[in-house]
Amino acid sequence: DTEEYNFFNDCVFHCLQQLMHTLPSPYREAILLAEVDQVPQKELAVRLGISYSGAKSRVQRARQMLKEKMTALYHIQTDGFGNVVQCENRQPCG
Repeated sequence: DTEEYNFFNDCVFHCLQQLMHTLPSPYREAILLAEVDQVPQKELAVRLGISYSGAKSRVQRARQMLKEKMTALYHIQTDGFGNVVQCENRQPCG
């Protein structure tokens, strides 16, 4: 079962990475720095030249955009631990 969970988690992670690159530039840059490069949001604000609250909002908006894209493209079901146990493409993720 663990291998199956890892497969689904990896699949969803791969699709999320692809979808990040479809976001408009300001949101793509913010989410990549925050989530992929693990840049703290205060440092993110400095790098982007925006306020701390602006940086937080941009990352949250990017996350929401990703969630909407994932919901439109996939039916994803998780267990109580957050592991993906079902991932059905509504369309191929490429």
